[in-house]
Amino acid sequence: MKKIAVVTGFDNSVISRETILLLIKKNYYVFATYEGNKIDREAFISENNISDSISFTQIDYVSHESIKNLIDQLCDKRIHAIVNCYATLAETDEHELRHEFFDFNYEEFGRVLTSNISVIASICMGLKDNMVSGGCIVNITSSAAEEGGFATISYNASKAALKNLSKSLANNFGPYNGVRVNCVAPGWIPQSKDVVAGNVVELANKLTPLSTYGTPQDVAQAVINLIENPYANNVNYGVDGGITSSYLMYLLESSDLSGNETNEFMKTLIKIIGDAKESVKSKND
Repeated sequence: MKKIAVVTGFDNSVISRETILLLIKKNYYVFATYEGNKIDREAFISENNISDSISFTQIDYVSHESIKNLIDQLCDKRIHAIVNCYATLAETDEHELRHEFFDFNYEEFGRVLTSNISVIASICMGLKDNMVSGGCIVNITSSAAEEGGFATISYNASKAALKNLSKSLANNFGPYNGVRVNCVAPGWIPQSKDVVAGNVVELANKLTPLSTYGTPQDVAQAVINLIENPYANNVNYGVDGGITSSYLMYLLESSDLSGNETNEFMKTLIKIIGDAKESVKSKND
């Protein structure tokens, strides 16, 4: 008999889709949520031959009524795993990434926090009596939980809050019904080949001790590892190649001590960073 898993963010997150496929390989039946973006669900089912292992529910992540309807649909299920992959960022009216320091919008800030925090809390609390003892909740946070944002202030704040929320859920679910709550924190995980070709990812690779970017499959495997480990609880599983432990100045210091000439490079870097800060400052002039 198949175990049951709930996975959010099908059309929003490639990590969600890879997690779904791994769960199905592990003999789970998956209830997946989608928002309505242009991801062909029928093609996904057909290409992976999983028609007997998945069903979809459309939800509006800022509608309490929509979240309640999802919970009501699952009220008679015995759930072994919940994986919360959905996340959003603040957008402009043209649906581009918003720089929240210069273009702060109260409604957008609230939408991000509602979608990335309140919805997860609502789903976990709403389904707590459906969870099987020994089951597991995995929330996808981010290395951004450990870092302050520049443009993406609400997103970074929401991921830090999600990490803390998961601790509180772990404190309560454990004694309540033996359910474990963990986080997986991805670093630079490109969503597409177009992103891989970008300069930001290339620079992130250079700053990462492993010198390469991670894949959605890496993150999905970490999710499965936490679900299958019966003593993994309140874990924040970093899947970031070590980028959060890699400080640029220490790297340059190491290079300098190794006999490499870094003075000219550091002068160039100082100028680039100085120019970037001046451009930020000039927006206020």
